[in-house]
Amino acid sequence: MYARRIVALLLLAPALSLAGEADQFLRLSRNALKQGDSAAALKHAEKAVEAEPKNPVCYFMRGEALGSQRKSAEAIKDFNKALELDATFTLAVDRRGGEQFKLGNIKESIDDFNTFIKANPKDEAAHWRR
Repeated sequence: MYARRIVALLLLAPALSLAGEADQFLRLSRNALKQGDSAAALKHAEKAVEAEPKNPVCYFMRGEALGSQRKSAEAIKDFNKALELDATFTLAVDRRGGEQFKLGNIKESIDDFNTFIKANPKDEAAHWRR
């Protein structure tokens, strides 16, 4: 639950001041992704991971940055790490499904999307990737 709230805050209210050493790096990473600068996003996400290696959101953001650079296998590792740190972080499952699809792992992709939808049934109608 912790991870979902942090991601929601990062996505919906980037101007909010969050607690934690990595938060500035997470905001910078998210902003860089929004601007299409995946190299800067990755650099900031890596600093976030260094600052707070037990924070699942840091791995999630690094996974997002890696995915934007078409480094799907590496992104999957980070989404897995985020889930290892917080098993309720279903957004990481959804993003991992997208990266699985890019690698041609269709069954794994669909399994991840189904897991996400089972945990978030209200999102099923809008989940076009499955």
